[in-house]
Amino acid sequence: MKNVVDVLKFIGEKFPEYSFEKNYDLFLGGFKPFDENSTIDNELRKNGVWGNYRSDGSSIWYKVNFIDGKSNGIIEYYHPNGTVSLRGNMVNGKREGEFREYDYNGKLRDKTMWENGKPLPKTSKKTPKLNEEIERINYLFSHIRGVVISENELSLLDKVKEKYVGDDKLLTEDEFNEIMKSTNGKVQYVIWMIKKISENIISKQDIKLYNQYFDVFNRDKKKFKHQDIHGYKTESDIQDWISTAKDILDNQNISYDMYGEKSFVSSSDIDKLKEVGINYLGKVKGYQIFHIPKNVSNDELAFKRYRDILGKCSNRELGERVHFCTLIQNTFKGYLEYGPLFIIYNLSDELSPYQFNYESNQFKNRKNESIF
Repeated sequence: MKNVVDVLKFIGEKFPEYSFEKNYDLFLGGFKPFDENSTIDNELRKNGVWGNYRSDGSSIWYKVNFIDGKSNGIIEYYHPNGTVSLRGNMVNGKREGEFREYDYNGKLRDKTMWENGKPLPKTSKKTPKLNEEIERINYLFSHIRGVVISENELSLLDKVKEKYVGDDKLLTEDEFNEIMKSTNGKVQYVIWMIKKISENIISKQDIKLYNQYFDVFNRDKKKFKHQDIHGYKTESDIQDWISTAKDILDNQNISYDMYGEKSFVSSSDIDKLKEVGINYLGKVKGYQIFHIPKNVSNDELAFKRYRDILGKCSNRELGERVHFCTLIQNTFKGYLEYGPLFIIYNLSDELSPYQFNYESNQFKNRKNESIF
């Protein structure tokens, strides 16, 4: 979830009991930072050395190095007396290479070989992959905003960056990164946008606005004059493309503002939710955030508004887009028995609603998968 820290802090400002600082351990699964280089980014991805202490706090249990939220590098477990009990190497969250086990006095007890998170038979002569740096680079640069980029596309991006990005060039590094976000990392869109900026058809100040247009174009290409983005060459072509995107947004009851931030839940639906005690908290970093208090758990109308507006359950049997969806009121009550629900829409993804419940430690995406 992009910008999850901003969302969590926003909720914490509205409800002090859910302040980010108070719930820090909850979000990080008990991991503790071990030095000044131990940081988290806005997606709660850990970097640097993290680990944990024994339950009584008497000594270090284990520590491991993280890169972008995945363990990469040396991992060590410790005996209560502080000596190493197990040492090995991690690559993208999986054991790789030789792991050594030691007794209390530091004497080697056993050695095992691992490959891609699986132990190799003791008799195996197969050499596991040990090129940690290549694995790390592939992980860091092969996935941008959840879009897998092929080696050919990566090579093409490198050439584009070399030509257009840097000091005294068309784009700064920050502007290029903003283009990557607006295009969701789709290389052909990146190239098209940079070309139009170089031709003074698209203003650099408007880069953020294009995120919503690309979203609509991806979903409903058949409604556009050209299905290939490179078919839009002139300023007139692009204005026609934008107008089509805006018409589609209007027909889907999705609003947008001057900053390009759309709203999946319209102002009229927000008013309907307010009537039954479900509150719209506001918008932060591209997310709409709603609060469902415990006291509406037995309110049938509140459940219906939640189901029809926030759950988007209507017409699911006809194949219409479906978010996570509470089908019966008892399930709705069950959630609220623990504490209030926070429903969060990612404005860059119409199939995005997240459901947070602090008391039950549930921070789920629409597939009911934990995001931490």
